[in-house]
Amino acid sequence: MKGKEKVVRQSKGPLLLKRTWEKKILILLITFLCTAGSLAYSIFVVTPRYDSTAKISVTSSKGESTLLEKDYKEIVLDDELLAEAAEKSDAGYTVKQLKNKVSVEVPKNTKVVSITVRDKDPQVASELADSVRELAVTKIKEMAKSEDVSTLEDAEVPRVPSFPNIPLYALLATAIGFVLSLIGAVAFELLDDRIKSPEDVEKGMDVVLLGVIPEINLGKK
Repeated sequence: MKGKEKVVRQSKGPLLLKRTWEKKILILLITFLCTAGSLAYSIFVVTPRYDSTAKISVTSSKGESTLLEKDYKEIVLDDELLAEAAEKSDAGYTVKQLKNKVSVEVPKNTKVVSITVRDKDPQVASELADSVRELAVTKIKEMAKSEDVSTLEDAEVPRVPSFPNIPLYALLATAIGFVLSLIGAVAFELLDDRIKSPEDVEKGMDVVLLGVIPEINLGKK
């Protein structure tokens, strides 16, 4: 009896895999729907955003005051500077709105200040990045007491949106859809207590089957 129970338990894993595999069409369908839903949402619902970046080069000579990375960020994101940039622009943004669109990066051990503006209009993003860059050059010259501050790279009008990342989102949706559908199929089989096989009879009734009558197709008469 114990030996028989051991055989039944050992066959439970392969049987579960077999029954889960029988639902492969449903699993693939759910995965496809998740991918299609992600693509539809990214293309037709989400408003694309474009990033335009302008760069400033700062060269510090001996004897001049130097600024830290956080100082450059504070200068660029200063309310007065952004207010002037917003006033020059025709986009009609407030200082608070513009501050949410501007990001500043200063790579470690460099004197390059990258100013990135994200906007739904690529032309506006480019114009704002250049406007903030021009004002930042003047402000940094005053703060660093140096004339060695110049434009390293003008902002260009981006052609491809930086947000949303449609291929990445589609890939994530595909992976999530597949995993969730697979977990759902396995959970359904584990919770399903219907009798579908001789092993289910042995497990549910705690008996040993002596034989099984096979299904015979006698055909139509």
